[in-house]
Amino acid sequence: MKVVCWTESVRPETLAGQLAERAVRPGAALRRGQLQIAPVDGSLLGNGQGSAAKMVDVLAREVEPPVGRRTGGCG
Repeated sequence: MKVVCWTESVRPETLAGQLAERAVRPGAALRRGQLQIAPVDGSLLGNGQGSAAKMVDVLAREVEPPVGRRTGGCG
């Protein structure tokens, strides 16, 4: 499982700290790449315009395994 969290008003580092304060332990998940916290303006609003299609494109790249790890099976 992978979680992508976009944040608009809080910096990613600050949000990770806030999650930890709420008993959500983001450290290991961030290191493993299982959790990604990114600013919405850099990932979704690159040209100043957000859209559902852009969000789907970003998510598709996140869930697609690296080329060397594609096995064709479940996993």
